[in-house]
Parts: sequence; structure tokens; C-alpha cells
Amino acid sequence: MQKHSSPWPILLIYLVCALATLALWRQAQVNIPTGDEPHYMVMANGLARHGALEQTIPYQDAKQPGQPERFGLPPTDDHSIAGPHGRFNLHNLGLPLLLALPFTLGGILGAKLFMILCGAGVVLCAWKISGLFSAEAGARRLAVLASCVAAPLVPAASQVYPDILGGLLALTGLYWFLTTQQRRGAAAELALAVAVVYLPWLQIKFGPACALLVLGVAAKIHRESGDRRRVARLLAVAAVSCVALAAYNQYAFGKMSGPYQDNAVEVSRTSLMVLMGLHFDQNQGFLLQNPINLLGLLGVGWLYRANRPFLLLWAAVFATLIGPNSLHPAWYGGWSFTGRFGWPAAVVFTVPTLYALLELSRRRHALFLALAWLSVALQAYFFFCYAVDKVDMFNHAWETPLASYSMYYGRLHAWLPALYNGDWAFGYRPNYAWLAMTVLLLAAGFARGARWRWIGAAALGACAIVAAGMAPGQRASAIVLTAASLPGQTGHVDGAARTALPGAELPGMLNFGPYLPLPSGTYRVTLRYRSAAPANELVSLFDVYDTAAGRSLLVRGLNGTEDAVQEVTLPFALAPWQGGERLEFRNNWAGKRPFTLYEIRITPG
Repeated sequence: MQKHSSPWPILLIYLVCALATLALWRQAQVNIPTGDEPHYMVMANGLARHGALEQTIPYQDAKQPGQPERFGLPPTDDHSIAGPHGRFNLHNLGLPLLLALPFTLGGILGAKLFMILCGAGVVLCAWKISGLFSAEAGARRLAVLASCVAAPLVPAASQVYPDILGGLLALTGLYWFLTTQQRRGAAAELALAVAVVYLPWLQIKFGPACALLVLGVAAKIHRESGDRRRVARLLAVAAVSCVALAAYNQYAFGKMSGPYQDNAVEVSRTSLMVLMGLHFDQNQGFLLQNPINLLGLLGVGWLYRANRPFLLLWAAVFATLIGPNSLHPAWYGGWSFTGRFGWPAAVVFTVPTLYALLELSRRRHALFLALAWLSVALQAYFFFCYAVDKVDMFNHAWETPLASYSMYYGRLHAWLPALYNGDWAFGYRPNYAWLAMTVLLLAAGFARGARWRWIGAAALGACAIVAAGMAPGQRASAIVLTAASLPGQTGHVDGAARTALPGAELPGMLNFGPYLPLPSGTYRVTLRYRSAAPANELVSLFDVYDTAAGRSLLVRGLNGTEDAVQEVTLPFALAPWQGGERLEFRNNWAGKRPFTLYEIRITPG
């Protein structure tokens, strides 16, 4: 390795970006802890302050006056479940064990700073791996900058979830596999072994990746040196970790697999959509969060030819990290940051991306510089979007209009894949064009006679994307909201409808929400409802409410239908300066006559 090959310049850039993002979000009070994040911190506080794995006291402590703000915990929220020996948290124990000290010292900020340091570990590990692919320090720095100091790592770095850390530990295991021939002391190898076997403690679904890495490293050590003591130490550490985790789960939940239920996995069309989306959806997919990863598709094949055993292990680990996350019915991670379920796999995918960039640097240095710096410039724009402009980072609802869906790509959205609504995703042509592009680039990397084949694959894929994006009529334009899917302050769910009955329920909002971010334009909203009141009697006041401006864009009274199901269609418009605001479609029931709302449809034009 050459002199002056320190990773500190890249680490400094990463830390500046991640810390600036966190500071700007905290100043604006956006992207504060939510979802599962507060519960990881409740567990960490229980361990540090009470020495408690059982969750009764930690949650009581967290709900004391003034305490919920310390955790970002909603007052009635509780993720503990009853087990044979009390109530235990349904979240895995690994991350709270690591957060106990940072949270005790610094609260939410301490926890988030610790997570940012875990992201720095990803950058450092990527730097170490790049040194195995190239000795040229300048190319390595640029390759790591383009592939790591980027989305999803920078915006994800401060999130209190185990996903980035899981990716880091898997990446560490892969680095160990590549360097088993290096001389290390027993303590260093013990640290590497502990890092790898800690994966299932973070999330039990990381267990297969852990098993692959342990067996792969053990087999390689045995093949290279025949050192049975090293192999035995590794397998012993793995066995102790496995037994300890199984014992905790058995004690806490009455089963060694932990708190997971039978419905924790779903194989369906939706799970297939999510699997593709974690790869190349314009918001969720790591290939489009950092498009330099498209070059990594070529790198898979190139790395296969250079180091087949490693590539096969890498591919198996990658598959076990992304596959189970596509089967979890909390699609795309539920109420958390966009792309979270793809973060572990995205971290691991930096390996073929680094290899491809450094191989391109060796073959065509000018092209390498152009692509890498173009990627850096694109990530600078993305940084402005999420850190400065504060684009909504959370998963978008399936009802979100396509024109309002894209986080980063604006008007280019029509040429990009959208895999968030199973009702129309499989009929949306750009999804197939990008699937073809992905497969073509992956296949081109395995083909020999490299250059013209991968250039041809990229060109063919680009033509398919342009054609698909220009094709008319790609999806149904109406947004259909079933009444039962909307929240309300009165009434009750009645099948797919919401019904309010006088005498039994108080007047008020039968429904509100769902906070749709519609683009500017003209729309028609259609309500299908029924009421026994006569046609000249008001039963509900309907409005379209702009939550940002705090005013109604449309107000209309709904009269009785003499117990017949009836539809009413009303026009409204959003001016250019109003586009993107979150709208509610509300019914304020008068409380005097029965009223049943079946659905609300919003149609452009």
C-alpha cells in the first residue's frame, strides 16, 4: 500500500455530512425519533439504569411525567409482550446493549451520535476492502467517496435502528474472509468473531448471514492453513453466542426463535413487488438512492471472474440480507425511513461497486473520474434535498399519487420505477424497463469481451426506459380511499365502510386524513355514501382541508339519500404554490341521522 493512504479525509467528509444532517433536522424538529426508535432507547435505559431485561419498570420509568420527551415515546405506546417471566420487548436485544452507555450519557442525541459512528465504521471497512482491490490511494478515496458517502448511508446514519450496524458487521465478516491469510493475534480474531456472531443479536433474521460468514471463514482458514485451533475458536464463539441468544429467547418468550409470530413472513405478489423495489424503486431502491451502484451490477460479474469463492459467499450473504426483508408484511419497514429494509444489503453492495470503480480506474481512468465525480455531484444534490430542503424521508403511503411520490427525481419520476402500490405496480411499464436494465447490466458483467457488451446493455436498457416513460396510460389515475381505512373521531368501522348512528355516537369527524401530497392541478373528488335522511336534510359537512395553509379548499354539505347509495362528485384545484401540500378529506357528521360512508375517490382533471 502506498504512503499517504489514510482514510481520514473520507471519514471527515462523511462525519461532516452526517452531523450536519442531524443538526439541521434537530434545528427544524423534523425526523425526530418515531416508530421503533423510542423502544430501543427504552430498552437501553432499562439496562443502564435498572439492570432490567424485563420491561415493566423501563416502560413505567419512560412514561413518568416529563420522561416521554426524553425518549420520543408516545404516552400510550408499549412494545412489550407477555412471556413466561414477565413482559419483554418484542425488539431484539443487540442494539439496546450497545446503546446503554451512549443513551445514558447523552440521551437521544447520544444514541444518534453512536449510530453515526457505526456509519463511520462502514466507511472505514469499505476503505480497508478497497485496499485489497487497488493500491492507488487517489482512486480508492474517490471510489469510497462515491459509493459510501452517499444515500442511503448519510441520511440513515443517525437513525436508531439495527440495519446499518447489521450491514457493517456483515461487511466486516466479508473483509475477514478476504484477509484470513493475514497474521492476526488471538485477540484481534476474537474481536472479528464476536462482530460476526453478534448479527443475530441485532435481528434474528440476520442469523442466516451470520451462519454463512462463520462457515465460510472457518472453511477458508482450514483450507489455507489447516489451523484447527483457529477454526475451533471461531466455532466455539459462534456456539456460545447462539446458545446464549436461544436461552434469552426461551426465558423471555418461551421459544428459542424469539417473539416472532407465524404471520411475520408473507409470500405474495406484494412481497415480490417489495423485493424488486428494494433494488430499484425510485425511493426505496439502493440502486437509485445511489446510482453509482448500477456500475456495481457489472462489478458482480467482474469480481466473480477475479475471486469466485468470495463472490459466491458475498452473493449468498446479500441474498439473506435482502430476501427476508421483502417478506415482512410491514412492507418496506412500516413507519420508518424510506429504504430502511434495504440498508443492510445496500452496505454489503458497496463491495462490487468498489471493485467495479477501481477496475474501471485501471482500465479507463478518464471514464472512472467522470462517473465518480458525477455521482458525487448527484449526491450533493440529494444532500440538499434531505438535509436542507428536508424532503419527507418516511415511507410514502400506497395512496400517494405518482407525481408526488419521488423524493429526489422530480419531473424525471415518469421514467423511473415505482413499486409501492401493488394495485398497479405490475402494470407500470418503467418497472419492467428497469428490471431489464438491471438484468442486462448484471449479465454483461459475466460476459467476456467486456467493454462493448456492457455498453450495449446499458444503451439497450436506457432505450427501454425512455420508451416506457413516454408511453401513455401507464396506470389508473384515480386514488380510491375506502372509508374503513381512514381514521375517525366518531362512528365505527362497518365492513369496508364507516357508519355513524344517532344516539349511539356523538357528532364529530366521521373520517379525516389521509394527508395526501397532491401535485398542483385540477381534481374531482367523488364520495359514495348513504343516509336515511330525506334529500333536503343536511347530514354531514364535507371539506378538502389544506393542512399547511390551515384552510379548506372545498366545503360542501352532504344531504340525505333516503337510504339509497349515492355518489356525489365535486371539483377542486391546487394552485402551483399549493402543490405538494398534504390534504385531508373530512366528513363532519351532524349527529342527527344515520350516515354511512363507503369510499372517497380522487381523480385528476
